[in-house]
Amino acid sequence: MEAPLQNKYPSLRTFMLRSITDRSIQGRLAVTPEGLSAIIDIDGFEVLINKVSKKDNDHYAVFKLVEDLIGSDKLTPMACGAHIEDIPMVEPAAADALNIRGNEITMMHFRVGIATTSSFGEEIGSTSVEATLAKVVQVMNNVNLRYNKDHAMQLDLIANEDKLIYVPGTTDFFTIQDNGGQLLGQSQAFFNQTILSNQYDYAQTWTERCSDVGGVVSGSACNNQSKARGVSCGPANVGYFLTTVKHEMGHQFSASHTFNACNGSDQIATQGAYEPGSGSTIMGYPGACASDNIQNNADDYFHVISILQVRNHHANNPGCGTFGTEINHVPDIVLPTYSSSLLTIPADTPYELVGTATDMDGDNLLYGWEQFDPGSGEPLGTNFASGPLNRPYPPSAKGYYRIIPKINNIINDIFDIADRIPSATREMNWKLIARDYNPNAGGVGIADFKFKVDSNAGPFKFTFPAKNTDTIFELGQYVELKWDVANSDKAPVNCEAVNIYYSINGGTDFTDTLLLNTPNDGHEFVMLPVKAVNSRFKIKGAGSIFLDISRKALRVNEPAEAGYSYDVYPHNALLCPASPKEFTIKSISWKDYSTPVKVELVDGWPANTIISLNKSALAPGEDVILSIDTKDVNEAGFFTIKLRGISEGFDTLYRYLTVEVLPSKLEFVSAVNPLPGTVNFPQVPTFGWAPIPGADQYVFELSSDSRFINIIDSYVGVQPNFNTLLVLAPGTIFYWRVRAINRCFEGPWSDYNTFQTILYECNTISALGLPKNISSNVTIPPVEIKFDISNQVGTTADINLKNINISHGDISKLEISAKSPSGKIVKVISERCSGISGMNTSFDDSSPLPISCGQIKADKTFQPGEALSAFNGDPVQGDWSVSITTKKGGSSGVISSLDFELCASVTSSPIIKINNNVLKVKTGFAQTVENKDLKYESDQTTEDNIWYFLLSEPEHGYFTSYGQRLYKGDRFLQSFLNDWALEYVPFDDVYEGADEVTLLVRDNKFGYLAPEIFKIDLNKSNILKSNPKVNDVSNLIRLYPNPTKDLITIDMSDFKWSGNAKLNITDLSGKLILSRVLSSGTATVNIDLGQVASGVYFANIISGNYVAKQKLIKI
Repeated sequence: MEAPLQNKYPSLRTFMLRSITDRSIQGRLAVTPEGLSAIIDIDGFEVLINKVSKKDNDHYAVFKLVEDLIGSDKLTPMACGAHIEDIPMVEPAAADALNIRGNEITMMHFRVGIATTSSFGEEIGSTSVEATLAKVVQVMNNVNLRYNKDHAMQLDLIANEDKLIYVPGTTDFFTIQDNGGQLLGQSQAFFNQTILSNQYDYAQTWTERCSDVGGVVSGSACNNQSKARGVSCGPANVGYFLTTVKHEMGHQFSASHTFNACNGSDQIATQGAYEPGSGSTIMGYPGACASDNIQNNADDYFHVISILQVRNHHANNPGCGTFGTEINHVPDIVLPTYSSSLLTIPADTPYELVGTATDMDGDNLLYGWEQFDPGSGEPLGTNFASGPLNRPYPPSAKGYYRIIPKINNIINDIFDIADRIPSATREMNWKLIARDYNPNAGGVGIADFKFKVDSNAGPFKFTFPAKNTDTIFELGQYVELKWDVANSDKAPVNCEAVNIYYSINGGTDFTDTLLLNTPNDGHEFVMLPVKAVNSRFKIKGAGSIFLDISRKALRVNEPAEAGYSYDVYPHNALLCPASPKEFTIKSISWKDYSTPVKVELVDGWPANTIISLNKSALAPGEDVILSIDTKDVNEAGFFTIKLRGISEGFDTLYRYLTVEVLPSKLEFVSAVNPLPGTVNFPQVPTFGWAPIPGADQYVFELSSDSRFINIIDSYVGVQPNFNTLLVLAPGTIFYWRVRAINRCFEGPWSDYNTFQTILYECNTISALGLPKNISSNVTIPPVEIKFDISNQVGTTADINLKNINISHGDISKLEISAKSPSGKIVKVISERCSGISGMNTSFDDSSPLPISCGQIKADKTFQPGEALSAFNGDPVQGDWSVSITTKKGGSSGVISSLDFELCASVTSSPIIKINNNVLKVKTGFAQTVENKDLKYESDQTTEDNIWYFLLSEPEHGYFTSYGQRLYKGDRFLQSFLNDWALEYVPFDDVYEGADEVTLLVRDNKFGYLAPEIFKIDLNKSNILKSNPKVNDVSNLIRLYPNPTKDLITIDMSDFKWSGNAKLNITDLSGKLILSRVLSSGTATVNIDLGQVASGVYFANIISGNYVAKQKLIKI
């Protein structure tokens, strides 16, 4: 009550209750002259305490709310007359936005006015305003317990509440009191004339039992035009009326009906129809829906959709209601993570849902899983591919776990029409709700979980033991379980393994885990570890939620004679070469059997396996550890390892362990297409490589540079080939590499494979004079764009039109054509793509894409309508042109850009191998590489333009250039060998034998040769070559300013040399940036680095036997 009302009626007192020993037990108490009234929440059920009769002040009844609803004096459930069409649908994303986990929350207070008719007073036996007000206080006190807990709302009776009450025998404003529909308009009119609109947030009128409805609402809280349009009828039955008031007030805060079917009722709200049939929560119609009833009374809590709709109402009415000061926090929910982002389970198969939550305030939590798939009004049990299949259950401390259907229904094959397993392909959406019931403000956490069902799989079920299995088993017996996989191992379910559990109490708990991650192949042996008279097995998809439970309760007896049994765990395993694995051999015994058991490894493992037991004998009941290491195993595949248990006076027992061994290496085998060193390769290539043993997947990368900095295309997949959709530049060297991946590790990258595309030399000319208007008049001459190629000679090899950007009302009214100097015309695109308003595209015969109207504005490259190769072979020189012709009138436009690419055939001079001799290296010593060891030439350039690229790295050493280590993808020049700047450095002083590196050799034009193998021989008997002594005089040169933005001065005044010197500036990879010859006596030299990219570089000066090297930084 608001303070003025409380002060006026001090005899009406309300109290909050909370157990001092169990914080989860709480309630409300009202004490009035009419007696005591209380409601207490215990384990999720609300218990009422009320007088046995109005005139008896000495005797009270204690009963569950739901028991009062189904008592012998219950009223026949009546429909609610709510107008639900204006309540918006709450989308899943919106629901998430309304629930921020861990958020602070405070109680929201709303001022409520309750008008009562004189017939209301008659029905409750009231003769005074105070007596009627006492009843109103009792009811609202009880209503507040649920609204506090589920909505963090406190509903306070307004200060002038007593002005709204009529008692029997007085003149009543309400002329018709037993018809809820007719009272609606009267209710709003009464409040409009009795109190000011700003004195309340919403209101209801309470009256006697109505002839048409149990209650009705056609307005909304906080809406000044309709916030009093609510009626609740029939206070005689305490539980019935209390539920009615909660229901109707829910409507006033935008909570719709939650039932999906009610015997043809027009009160179904598709925006809230998340419960099958009549529903069972406060906003449902349980007991009022004939064959659609799923129970006869409403459980006293709000469905999650109702909570979200009420939150949505608050968000849409931010100025309504006030906040309290005490703080609570929403529980944080944690759901399991699965290997798939969206699980798929087989149809007609049970499944389980599990989650947990924490509460930073230390509150005890109650949980519930609720399906969140809205229906369309289908009668109970008739929807399959959509809508709700599963009813909710009241929140409970163990509600974080739910099995569908209930275990009792599974093991007894009982069909529950309101809790069905899905049988059709569909998506299932669920929410886990965690409630803390904090009296400061009820915190409700909500988390989403969804999965798919595939009707091509299932039912996944046991075939042994089966429902009619009467076998009596013995303790320690090795039993073969069987099940119908039912396509659950195939896509899209993709469940390759299962877990097997054991229960000794009929399936209530599965406390024994028999096997984890055993193959989902339909059968498996298990050792029975515990005797029982009511045992069952559960099999569940590993990493999934679907399961089955054996139907028959089985007896497991202790054998008559003493003995033992054992098994190895797990039964199956993947062995990775870098990860030794341990298995546990567990043993059990009975009747005090104590004879030692010798465990032996018989056979079945691949060669080079390191396999051992930590002890050769065990006492029954002990464990043995089996260790397996496959780091040296070269074989791959599945192997069955046989174990033998021997104990004197007892049968020899064999057990089996199946392992999958993956290879210790995932090394690249060979390129298939293109072969290394291929020239004149197509611009849209297909790549292929030999399958790599043990690979589950491949990673492919294509780069335009040797260090794979600019990766232009990539692929991840299971096939050893890849088709690029790129059109590669002509006359260009490209690099590609592959690595294999499996469940154990990622293999190394292959050596770099290279190829050169078809030899064209291209020139791209951008159109001048743009933009140009395109007329809508077909009689106007075409827009012609000319390209003058008079300064070039040669033969046309390829023509491409690029970066065509046109805005136009309808490009299907246009034709674009190209024309050669000889007058030959090719129609690139003509009257295509009706209704498309422009294009941003390119045309190239090499493109793998035909014209796609849907992507013609997406900067794609397409094949032209007529092949541009028609120009191939024509002379390059002359005037070329592109014309845009309006073929149909009605639309105009503008062309703003067009590039004309003309490629002429070229030839390359070959790279000639002069020397490629085995480099003799003395073990443990660095060796300089000279021209006599490695030299290639081209008749088109000098040694300063002959480049070597490392496509691989040596295995037993490395190369340096000017002291800088070279890695795969790095480069050096032929001229570096003249300066004794290239060295091979062994890793150690032990290895003797062969080494090698794969090289690509190219010039500065089109000359290209690869792969070239440079071999190295390391031997202690090799002679260390005596090269001219190299004197390092790096301390004699200075660079300034360093770092520099552009100009840098190299001061060599202290460096005295005779003859000429050479200055080379290289980047970190050894790429030559600048080379200059310095004459004798040069003291300083200024270098402009303004056009060089920012980074770290080296300045190298070589003169005879003297070398100076300094780092410089360009910023």
